[in-house]
Amino acid sequence: MKLLSLIAALAFATTTLAGDPMANDWKNAGECATHSPDINAAIDDFCSKGDIMVPSKYARNGKTSGSAHVSIKGSCSPKQWVPKTYCQAQFHAVCANGGPLGGGKKKFNGCQKFVINRVHHN
Repeated sequence: MKLLSLIAALAFATTTLAGDPMANDWKNAGECATHSPDINAAIDDFCSKGDIMVPSKYARNGKTSGSAHVSIKGSCSPKQWVPKTYCQAQFHAVCANGGPLGGGKKKFNGCQKFVINRVHHN
């Protein structure tokens, strides 16, 4: 039993040290809100759906707020569920580490690509 506890603790520490998006979510969310409040609004709107699956029409189409558009592209087989907390944390990581306007993309879990784009309105 002690060995299982040690293995679980080491796995958690390794994941956190390897850049688990949950580990820095508060910091990333704050940075994103500072330079891109419309991205945070799009993230909140998109991630509020509790049953996001990748791939799916909902994930692929994403959501727009102001000039920010967020979506998750993916080719997962079988489909993968994206819990709300991971949805937010992973988008915040993309935003905080993206370009000067918070846009960018990053692959998570091998088959999920979190994408933040700027859209232009006519």
